[in-house]
Amino acid sequence: MAIALFLAVPIPKAIAVYEAELGFGRAATLINQGQYLESLSEYQEVATFASMPEDRAKALFFMGTIYGLYLDQKEGSIRYFDRVLASYPRTLTAGESLFNKGMVLFQNGDYEDARQVFKQYLGKHPGGRHALMARVWERNAETCLLEARIQPSSPTRYTGDTTLRILIRSDVESLPVKGDPGFQCTDPVTGQILFEANQGIFSIKGGRLWVNGRDLETERCELLSRGQTITAGKAKYKGLLILYVAPGGIDVINRVGVETYLYGVVPREMPSGWPEEALKAQAVAARSYALYLKEKRLNEPFDLTATTASQVYGGYDETFSKAIRAVDDTRGQVLTHDGKLALTYYHSNSGGYTEDAGNVWVADMPYLKGGADPFSSKSPGTRWECSLKAAEIQQAMLNAGLDVGKVTGLRLLDATTSGRVRTVRIMSDSGALSLNSNSFRLKMDPARVRSTRFAITNKDDVYLFKGTGYGHGVGMSQWGARNMALENKTYQNILSYYYKGAIMEILDYALDVNH
Repeated sequence: MAIALFLAVPIPKAIAVYEAELGFGRAATLINQGQYLESLSEYQEVATFASMPEDRAKALFFMGTIYGLYLDQKEGSIRYFDRVLASYPRTLTAGESLFNKGMVLFQNGDYEDARQVFKQYLGKHPGGRHALMARVWERNAETCLLEARIQPSSPTRYTGDTTLRILIRSDVESLPVKGDPGFQCTDPVTGQILFEANQGIFSIKGGRLWVNGRDLETERCELLSRGQTITAGKAKYKGLLILYVAPGGIDVINRVGVETYLYGVVPREMPSGWPEEALKAQAVAARSYALYLKEKRLNEPFDLTATTASQVYGGYDETFSKAIRAVDDTRGQVLTHDGKLALTYYHSNSGGYTEDAGNVWVADMPYLKGGADPFSSKSPGTRWECSLKAAEIQQAMLNAGLDVGKVTGLRLLDATTSGRVRTVRIMSDSGALSLNSNSFRLKMDPARVRSTRFAITNKDDVYLFKGTGYGHGVGMSQWGARNMALENKTYQNILSYYYKGAIMEILDYALDVNH
């Protein structure tokens, strides 16, 4: 069931014309990619700037879904339900929120409170679309009370299948494939072999897949090499390739075990020539992150993308032997918190101080807390600067759906403990508008405004940014990990330094020699 909560977001008199649909679209894309914390910021902007109460309520409802379903912060979701019910009682979303509040309470083992909420829902929405289910869950709550099963089950970490589905290509017109030494193309439903060759070029015609000019008479097929790898485009992959017709072309998924997946992630996320202990720390963080997303996306078509939207994955390349060894040496090791997998964000360079997740993306995570990071301040490229013209800022905001008018100034309102800017206030000929600093950075260009640890000066409508660090600053700093390793710190030291309170565990499959 969807779980919703509502975040307390002030609704200022917006000086901008805001296109809510753009914000909803960006947020939905982020969720589809597993970027749950990032999507919260997008929904918060909709909740702040949308002109229609129903849009604001919907944005907060989706935020609640993220908190409950993807971040496991159910206690917080209940608090926010009460806020939306108080702030937007006449919206259609209010009914959805009331029902989902009951579901959260039930899942938390608060059966009496859940029963009362379902009863309240039926009283307010006797013909609502959840009326039938509300009656069912009201009876379920009564049954649980009679059976005295009032304690929620203990949280458990992911222990299931560790095969991942990686979206490696999307919307391609044609895809050259080569097996090593050949490959089979089969129907995933019947198992029938549709095509066999050493190589082939797949395309779409008439809404179906074709290969080498031959109609496969299907919208989906699976490719398996006769050898160890199969090449799609320019990259080699182990495991299975799944091709299917998507609205924009062919989408390609690589189904592969998590350890083999990491062979293609670690050397792309961190230079393979870096110290072994840093590579091991990267392997554990990447494994934890991947399995966290898999656990949340069991009913989705894929678990991760092969880009920075998830983790950069380039397939299998045996020349990255040092990174492959780091994966093997940490086989099955993950970070957990409160018995569940940790959402192990990482970034390039903290600039000397890591940041709380809550200061960047609204939601706090207990193991993603900021702190002094002198190891990162020693890195090359820690300091950066860029300049933006007032017209560039105006256009960037317009591209994001915010028509702020002619920009006349920028003001940094406050700073976090880490020294990062918390809020950027944009002054214009229409008034003033305040944005979360990371949201501002992403709208401008994160490759230019590299972090939110910056100061601004301006002259003649040109704004000079001078800052330190690269990335959001949450979790492990990769450059910090490198420098810690150079000072003979172990990967366990590195991970405990950046993910405070998280515990290292070994998943069951790693103990099975036959796995």
